[in-house]
Amino acid sequence: MPHSNHNTSPPEHTLAVTGLGLVTPIGLSANQCFASFCAGISRFQETEDFYCRASGEELAQPQPLVWSRVPTVNAEGGTQRVDALAIAAINDLLQHTRLTRRDLAGTVVVPVLPEENPHHLTAVIAEETGLQFHAAPQSFIGSEAGFAAALHHVRHFIYEQKLPGCILVAADSLLESAKLNALDDAGRIKSARNLDGFIPGEGATAVYVEALARAQARGAEIHAVVTAQGEAEEPHPPTSADATQGEGLWGALSHCADQCEDGTLPGWVVTNFNGESRLAREWGACLSRIQAKLPLRHMWCPAESLGHTGVAAAGIGFTLAAFALGRGYAPESAAVLTALGQDAHRASLVLAQFGFA
Repeated sequence: MPHSNHNTSPPEHTLAVTGLGLVTPIGLSANQCFASFCAGISRFQETEDFYCRASGEELAQPQPLVWSRVPTVNAEGGTQRVDALAIAAINDLLQHTRLTRRDLAGTVVVPVLPEENPHHLTAVIAEETGLQFHAAPQSFIGSEAGFAAALHHVRHFIYEQKLPGCILVAADSLLESAKLNALDDAGRIKSARNLDGFIPGEGATAVYVEALARAQARGAEIHAVVTAQGEAEEPHPPTSADATQGEGLWGALSHCADQCEDGTLPGWVVTNFNGESRLAREWGACLSRIQAKLPLRHMWCPAESLGHTGVAAAGIGFTLAAFALGRGYAPESAAVLTALGQDAHRASLVLAQFGFA
């Protein structure tokens, strides 16, 4: 791994990442997804199931949608498809993580989903895997920064309520007709006549986190540790008519920098940018304010390979970064992750290789 000058100490209540599961259009496991991402593989393809509306030009024709789809998931759109993606990610987690039934006893599942799940995800998991997990008292619904918010609450569950571990499950699919119609009406889908948009996609991740001391005591494989977290509100999100100055993201990143030993963030950034110019302008405005604390050297944007995966995007970026740190493939010993979207919530966190933290 290349040398990094970043230096941060684990906080008192450090979370260890000891299990990773992932399913995306470019891979059905964390290992496969990471290899495909590093190779620059994508599965963007036109579909005859949906056509983007024509522009106002007199002779313009509707454009076939380009999307990024997980080919092995046969469930219909909506909640059923999101459930199927979540189960696939959990199965990958269970298959490739050294977790016994004893390790999993008392585990709480924390869902990060596009909308409330009427079937209760824990019941679906029990039916599909035969494992009984506890449902978290709170779900994180609809926000593209929801994964980071969930991680903040997980720290409380583990250290204050003395839970052995938690599984964060983030899943979303933007490929349902109703969603596509709404996104197309809002001019957010990328097409030949609308370059300021994103390619809709889908995916899911499942991440097992626990107290660092417990992970060390049971000899777990520690992929990474969470060493800093920050959250803030953006006063001028994309739904606002006013131009953004990047205040919300700057606030979240500043909170993270304050938790780093030297007040400097890692130079490796993993973000959920999706191709929309409003978010890019927000990042640019933020970067001009935070550059003294953020010596940017590397930037990963998973949407370049996956399309936009909605509320699952930040979790997918987290999993790719944790996998890279755990296997020694990361460009630096720590990464700063940013999460921003259409709502006002902005979040960031620092994920470090264990032993370098």
